[in-house]
Amino acid sequence: MFHVIARPRRTVMVTAVAALLGVAAMLSISASRASAKFRNCPTSDFCLYFNEDANGGMYHFEGNDRNLNNDRYEGQDTGETVGDTSRYATNHGSGPRQSDVIVYGRPGYQGARDCIQKGDSGELPRNWWNNIESYRWVSRGECRQAGVILFD
Repeated sequence: MFHVIARPRRTVMVTAVAALLGVAAMLSISASRASAKFRNCPTSDFCLYFNEDANGGMYHFEGNDRNLNNDRYEGQDTGETVGDTSRYATNHGSGPRQSDVIVYGRPGYQGARDCIQKGDSGELPRNWWNNIESYRWVSRGECRQAGVILFD
């Protein structure tokens, strides 16, 4: 025996199924965005991030790096070299003498330069987006001479 669903009731059911499918689609889109993971910069490291919101790939190191063009990000964006691709920085320097970081626009501590002080973190100013190719730890005095980057 077949049960026929009346037209108004069938329309309500089709509308309800369509709404559920729409909600499921929205949840899957939201989950994709949420899958980008914020990565904390380890204590005493200097960190550069591929994305301007500190999601995606992260590079971190306690020492100086005279050539970021031979380094890769961790976590995500692992196919990208760090040189000329970072948009966010965090300085968790630890030492009292050398806790600030001068970033340079070319390898070998050459080219344009500015400083990121210990404890500073944020989206890099637009003139530094995709422009850091080396960095070194320095004293506060050396940092001030280079010019301090101000984060928003």
